[in-house]
Amino acid sequence: MTPSRKHPDRYGIRSPETRDPLSVPLTWSCDGQARTTVEYLVSEGKLDRVEPDHTHATAFVAEARRHLDSAHTLVDTDTPLAFVAAYDAARKALAAILADQGLRSRGGDGGHAVLLDAVHPQFPSERETLRRFTWLRTTRNETEYREPNQPIVTPLEVVDGIAAAGAIVDLADRYLRQHGRA
Repeated sequence: MTPSRKHPDRYGIRSPETRDPLSVPLTWSCDGQARTTVEYLVSEGKLDRVEPDHTHATAFVAEARRHLDSAHTLVDTDTPLAFVAAYDAARKALAAILADQGLRSRGGDGGHAVLLDAVHPQFPSERETLRRFTWLRTTRNETEYREPNQPIVTPLEVVDGIAAAGAIVDLADRYLRQHGRA
């Protein structure tokens, strides 16, 4: 296991059976640093302004949940694919938040990282949940583009990845429920 892939301190996310994550109140702000960050990312050409689309955002979250289901199914048979599915779930959840706000990553080099850059300052109470995306992204890259001698992602890392991605998907779902468009 490479140093950057050490388990991300076993996040301690409770399983869905112990709490309903969608019932947890969510604090959201797009003032101050959050607004400044988004404006900077737009001015740097890392984000595009698009028409806000709550329906599209909701579809992204539904797709993210299907990716989580796939990751659960694959954890025992194809750990690299299971991890990538979990990562894609988290990525689509962050994209859903931005789609609802009328923002879209321009893609290209760093296109996935900018999703976190734009969303992170908007949710000060969810910093730990969102911090996990960096670990997911790094591990996904190492999994997708691994060197011949590099170890394959472990089932434990996949379980951690699914839990981390699930928390991010739940965050996006809570945001969309609280900021639903009539």
